[in-house]
Amino acid sequence: MNNLKDLAISLAAKVSKVSITERQVGDVSILDIEGNIITGESAQTVRVIIRRLLAEGRRKILLNLAQVRWVDSEGLGELVSALVAVTREGGQITLLKVRGNIREVLEITGLDAIFAIYEDELEALNDYL
Repeated sequence: MNNLKDLAISLAAKVSKVSITERQVGDVSILDIEGNIITGESAQTVRVIIRRLLAEGRRKILLNLAQVRWVDSEGLGELVSALVAVTREGGQITLLKVRGNIREVLEITGLDAIFAIYEDELEALNDYL
């Protein structure tokens, strides 16, 4: 029984894990996100990084979601919260390479009409000019 519990904890940790690589192209901060943006640590990680960028005066943020497998309701909440925070600071946040089920969720919730969404990084970067 204990082995099953350990396995469940291990699987939960793998599911919630998110990795974020930060790049700078001109004055645009690009966050390459990999994993799931879900309730708990992964959604909080996204929030903390975006708040740090804002505190550093970086107002142009591109979220590359090409390697994101899933976004739950808290993850969606973090994306909307980021949009509000960045917009309030006079900035812009854009989504890049939103895949399958995540795009569906954005469409169902109407968030695809709120976020600028691009498939091509260069095209997204040109939107900041």
